[in-house]
Amino acid sequence: MRRLVVFIGGSRSSASTFQRTLARSLKQVAGAGVLVPKAGRRANKPTAVSHQRLANPKDSSWQDLRAEVDQSPADTVLVMIPGLLKGDDSHARHEAVVHCMSGVADEIVVASVVTDQLGLINEQYLHLIANWRTSARLENDAWKLATNDTYVHEYMLRPWYRDSAVRYVGVPSTDYTAGNPVQAVLSAAGVETPDLGEAVPPPATLGPRGVEANRLLTTFLRAEAPGFKPDSPKVAAMSKAALTRADHMGWCARPFWGWTTSSAQRAADRFASSNHRFATEIWGTDWPLPVEVDRPCTQIDFLDLDFEVVDQIQNYVLNTANRVAVRLGRSA
Repeated sequence: MRRLVVFIGGSRSSASTFQRTLARSLKQVAGAGVLVPKAGRRANKPTAVSHQRLANPKDSSWQDLRAEVDQSPADTVLVMIPGLLKGDDSHARHEAVVHCMSGVADEIVVASVVTDQLGLINEQYLHLIANWRTSARLENDAWKLATNDTYVHEYMLRPWYRDSAVRYVGVPSTDYTAGNPVQAVLSAAGVETPDLGEAVPPPATLGPRGVEANRLLTTFLRAEAPGFKPDSPKVAAMSKAALTRADHMGWCARPFWGWTTSSAQRAADRFASSNHRFATEIWGTDWPLPVEVDRPCTQIDFLDLDFEVVDQIQNYVLNTANRVAVRLGRSA
């Protein structure tokens, strides 16, 4: 009997860590009798192990996948399709994707990482800041994010754990980060493998100084760079390069936590009953993940920094803004 394990992700960092670790562990995974197919990848290279094209049930990659699986002796097939972690997908599309999966293997296991919402929202805020999509403080954006059903596990994952054609497994983030994430997902799906080694470290994220610097930078770009669009490919590439520069300056070494105790408690209360229902149905337990309502807030204010750091941030803002202006063909 052949088993198809479909990893649909979780938080941004968990999905990135899985992909980077899987790319490094391909030989070990193959040696354990698990096929990571080439069909469905966006790019046919070893590091591109996300099978994002399979999120579309009409994509020809499904035919290629079936052919590749049929030619393999492996009993387990592992694919990564983060695009399936969307609670707003239509019922028809969901059924079509499951139908495609059924043509590949006898058993379908869909797995995702489950994280507490405070951590998810904090991570999403860091993504928005690093990509110059917001200049607000987390306390101003938090409730807008917290009232978004994207962070309600019941809503996002119900299409999978209520579908009798698949077996859904939720991997608690505490288990996922305790060792190799690929091994954690496979183990949760009932596939035991030899030791796959250590996980690849997650990508760097901005610390408090980096967050404040990017808040100021985004404000400056919106005011002084006509036509500035953070969604454009050019700006996206520049924001990625700026994150690397921030990391070199040591602005990513200290983790950022933007919740205050009161805002964290309010958000935690908002998700508590839903999380309890989800945990009861998926794990048969109370909500098992820690919710850090008492973790000290690390937001800082530009005016409270010493002169040396102020100069460093000002230089970063002006130099980066100038790079953006040159790349966009305008002067800031």
